[in-house]
Amino acid sequence: REYNAHRNAIFTADPYNGTDDFKKTPEYKKYDSVLDEPIGIMGIVKIPKIGVKLPIYHGSSQDVLAYGAGHLYGTDLPVGGKNRHSVITAHTGLPHATMFDDLIYLKKGDFFYLDIQGETLRYKVFRISVVEPNDISLLQREKGRDLVTLLTCTPYGVNSQRLLVTGYRVLPDLVKAPDDKLQWPLWMTLFVIALVGCAVILATMVVADVKRKRGKLDLHAKHLSILA
Repeated sequence: REYNAHRNAIFTADPYNGTDDFKKTPEYKKYDSVLDEPIGIMGIVKIPKIGVKLPIYHGSSQDVLAYGAGHLYGTDLPVGGKNRHSVITAHTGLPHATMFDDLIYLKKGDFFYLDIQGETLRYKVFRISVVEPNDISLLQREKGRDLVTLLTCTPYGVNSQRLLVTGYRVLPDLVKAPDDKLQWPLWMTLFVIALVGCAVILATMVVADVKRKRGKLDLHAKHLSILA
């Protein structure tokens, strides 16, 4: 909240333009140290209607968005408060994982949740917009409001525009989001399966080698007993 209080306005750019030179600046390094949990994530975004539960990382580089959702640098940190507007973004159309692919199915009145440092913030969708990539007019702060926008590319497979799903904070945060399983990218699951498979194969080879050597020793001992 202190970080947000020292910001006068929202300054950001399209997260999918491939530019991340700003990561080298002192301002970004300071930002990267705020809400830095031991496990390396800022929080979790949950969208029960479409079965989404993703980790939120700092920034929106391609490396970050391959693993989950990212907080759009230049917007308020997602900790709530009046006159605040945070943006959470994730990919649509990744071949190995479903991130924000189904964001198109959200309607006004639906809820989504942010789990930040042990606190669950609940937001109600009131605005759904499709804009050009560099149009950030709807990502600005709005007087007296606590807003979060979910951002992704659209249309599916074309990605020429941006889908913005904006919600306002609903108090009190009495309703907890369902505790669905965290969505891990498919490649991570396949990697773990492959790793386990390799371990099994290696163990089988070691056991077979031990048996083979033991068989040779037994045979050698048998020959010695015959010669004796």
